[in-house]
Amino acid sequence: MKIQQIIWPEDRIEHITHRRKTAISKMAKKMKKQQIPKTDSIEELARFWDTHDLTEFEDELEEVLEPVFERETTVTIYLQPKEAKAVKKIAESQGVPDKDLIYQWVREKLQVA
Repeated sequence: MKIQQIIWPEDRIEHITHRRKTAISKMAKKMKKQQIPKTDSIEELARFWDTHDLTEFEDELEEVLEPVFERETTVTIYLQPKEAKAVKKIAESQGVPDKDLIYQWVREKLQVA
């Protein structure tokens, strides 16, 4: 069996070369390093980090000394049983939990102050 040399027409060679360069260019774009999103949206950041690895961005990380997300502060109040019952009754009449009603009252007072 004889192996013959394949002779391609010039336009076919150009077409193949162009397709190869285009494919390599597309692959390079996909491999191009993405940026960490600059957003305060926890959902958007979660979606990003679900598909990326932290080690890909080690050179972009910086130490943050102050809290980024502040936690809520819990305040405990003591009520007489009669007062607690009255708060529960008002909350039930408004269809909200008693904690939410008290929170609403505090916010209303703070807006006035």
